[in-house]
Amino acid sequence: MGGGTGGSFGNTRGRKKSKSQKDSHLYGKPGQIKRSGYKETLIGSDGRAVREKHNTDHGNPKYHDNPHYHDIKWDENGNPIFMRER
Repeated sequence: MGGGTGGSFGNTRGRKKSKSQKDSHLYGKPGQIKRSGYKETLIGSDGRAVREKHNTDHGNPKYHDNPHYHDIKWDENGNPIFMRER
């Protein structure tokens, strides 16, 4: 799997999206892979996204491998947290 740090996610632990910005690609049937543009989102056993694969370096190969992955965690309020690329 791709390695790396930084990039569009900066030097923070993760990036949160508020509930008002939730996107339907983050929910689905367990085990489903949802494809949209350059993204592939893996849905976990609870019907929420657990990992996203980006099939691009976002035009910045110094900071992003192609492809690269982001784990998605969920906070106590049900908001997704996109972790730094790995």
